[in-house]
Amino acid sequence: MSICTVNGLPHELDAGLETWGQLLTTLEQGAGPARLVVAAVRFAGVDQPTFREPEALALKFRRSAPIDVELSTAGELVASARAAVLGCLEAMAESARQTAESFRLHDLSRAHRGLGEFVATFQLLASLTASIKDKEPATEPLGLEPPGADCLECLGVSLSALIDFDVNEDWLSVADVLEYDIADLLPQWARIMRDAADEHTRSSGSPVASALSS
Repeated sequence: MSICTVNGLPHELDAGLETWGQLLTTLEQGAGPARLVVAAVRFAGVDQPTFREPEALALKFRRSAPIDVELSTAGELVASARAAVLGCLEAMAESARQTAESFRLHDLSRAHRGLGEFVATFQLLASLTASIKDKEPATEPLGLEPPGADCLECLGVSLSALIDFDVNEDWLSVADVLEYDIADLLPQWARIMRDAADEHTRSSGSPVASALSS
């Protein structure tokens, strides 16, 4: 009975493998967007989010404990991250306008709550976008070169100005930056990500199954 499954199918382990790190190396193959990448792992039914950390890599197999692996491709993981960013951006534009209105009405409790949530989400999405760009294979450009890079740079400048106005309690300027600068730039960011996602869909398939069977 196999102790390892990959995408739900039994996977034969090489007799010479002793640690999770060794198995990980054998599973991740290829280059570019078709490179196979381990996306998630469960040891004995327990999720292992730190499966790339040294302690996990050194774990030796217990032959009675199952290992369940979810394998994807680099291209598919990038596409998934793009979709996550895209799913938030358009809603953020409306959030920016609502928060701007709260500042104009001097409803500062609600305004600052909305601003805090907006800034935290913005920083998360910017970090994820940067991570996508770093992981994007050289054969498949992300589409964040100009004007995409310019859009993100402008958003960063606007966010810095917004924070400065907030510190100085210039509520009307905070509202103006949110409504007329940031809210107008967010759809551009979304359009860039959508175009990149469409290009990825046109140019790639799903080679995981064929790679595992080869």
